[in-house]
Amino acid sequence: MPALTEGALHLWSASLDATPERLAGYRSLLNSEELGRAGRFRFARDHDRYVMGRGILRTLLARYAELPDGRAVKLAYGPHGKPSLAAADGLRFNLSHADDFALYAFTRGVEIGVDVERVRDLPDLDATMRASFADAERRHIEALPTPVEQRDAFYRCWTRKEAVLKALGWGLAVPLDSFEVSVQTSEEPRLISLRGKAVTGWRLAHLEPAPGFAAAAAWQGSPLVVACQAFRQ
Repeated sequence: MPALTEGALHLWSASLDATPERLAGYRSLLNSEELGRAGRFRFARDHDRYVMGRGILRTLLARYAELPDGRAVKLAYGPHGKPSLAAADGLRFNLSHADDFALYAFTRGVEIGVDVERVRDLPDLDATMRASFADAERRHIEALPTPVEQRDAFYRCWTRKEAVLKALGWGLAVPLDSFEVSVQTSEEPRLISLRGKAVTGWRLAHLEPAPGFAAAAAWQGSPLVVACQAFRQ
């Protein structure tokens, strides 16, 4: 496990595909609340991915926090459900998953948000943008010359906006169209405005964690040195 120092952002990608042995091992790390939530999933696929995702999270947190194993990790939750370590030791984290792919982010002393999405064609792209994007974001995407460019710009915009909300700990409590992010590939990703007001001090990172996926990270403060790794166990 590489050392996580201040000024660093560690990103881990992981497959949520489960063999019976891996599933049983990660299931043994979950607490009663997590096991109860896992049991409420209607489909076995969703149950297994949840168990894998939480088990891997607990494994990584235990390593960073130098705990015996994932069972020793104590989690707390913000008012909108953002998880954190119950013991405030400066370790911050966030996670996102799309289908069978998960992305985890870890920092020291910096609230972090991360989002990952599988890139797929969207027949209702225009309606989704009108419901969720700021006018300037939508106009930029609609002006792009090809459907593929519009689709890719949509996912750049969507993941950046979700990452900002997760860094703030707001979840879906704030409408996506109430703030604006940059969409262009020609400029550094940034948060332009929040609730109609210009903002400074935010950092966004465009990520390409695996073929067919789009992702972004967001935080407030100084630039972070980003290191990406694949989780294997």
